[in-house]
Amino acid sequence: MKKYYIVVLAIFMVFSLQAKEKNITKTFLSNNVEILKLESKLGDVKIENWAKDEIEINVAIKALSNKQLVAEKIVEKVEDTKEEVYNDEAVEEEMVEEDYDAVVGAEEVFYVISVSATKTEEDAKKSVAKLKKNYEKSDYLWIPDYKSLSGKELFSVFIGPYEDAVDAFDMLKKYKKENKNAYIVEVSQKQERLSILDKFDYRINNVRQKLIISYAEKEALDEYYNNGGEDWSWFNSDVKAYFDEKFSNSNISYIYGVPFWLKEQDMIDFAKEIGNEKLTFGYYLIDGSKTKFIEHDIVSSVTDKIVNFFGL
Repeated sequence: MKKYYIVVLAIFMVFSLQAKEKNITKTFLSNNVEILKLESKLGDVKIENWAKDEIEINVAIKALSNKQLVAEKIVEKVEDTKEEVYNDEAVEEEMVEEDYDAVVGAEEVFYVISVSATKTEEDAKKSVAKLKKNYEKSDYLWIPDYKSLSGKELFSVFIGPYEDAVDAFDMLKKYKKENKNAYIVEVSQKQERLSILDKFDYRINNVRQKLIISYAEKEALDEYYNNGGEDWSWFNSDVKAYFDEKFSNSNISYIYGVPFWLKEQDMIDFAKEIGNEKLTFGYYLIDGSKTKFIEHDIVSSVTDKIVNFFGL
């Protein structure tokens, strides 16, 4: 009877900040072993000869993530080394293989300022070292590891990562003074690519979005309710539903409140820029360099004005 030892190794590597490591060691007698099969996911296998009548497997698992919790979960999900003995009949072992995407999933979402891309990891490390002289919070990643990125087999050098897009945008404004082509990209396992090139230049799958920003300044909204105004959120829902239904393919993004990459002060400054000195509440429309503010009104009136502004 032939005997086979099958050892399955799973090593997950995720480029970023927080690190979690785990080492596994297994020793097997090598008597009558005719075939040794090693499988490694996202890791290298190094084989060395020695004089002992045994086989020792050392597995080094290292997960790197921008979040310590995610790194820990990745390591926890890696299955331990397994030993199985088969006879010469074709008996198939059912291995529990953890899907990398399921491990990282929606938990791993962060923002980076894209600086450059390199073909080799060595060049990426050199670029990061140079970048760190002025931007300590810098790193690199392997683009194919994340579905939200381009998929190109390159290493992306970036400033970051940032858990909050607001922090990323604050840094982008500074960095653009020396690199006007820099932009923010969301890094995740989502299929959708989200990027921010400027204050109101927001793109989905590289297409610039027409923005409807439904914004309510607190004092103005309080006054509205004190005067018997109806539920503001109800109006928002109806306006958004109208455009979702009628113009779902028109590259319109409806944003309720301050855009997730901006601060309250950014909206206040923008309101002043377009001549709305007193922040009330309503709808800020942005289409490239074109801007407009529409005060709160009945749904049909608001939607008609928005359609006319965007030329839909």
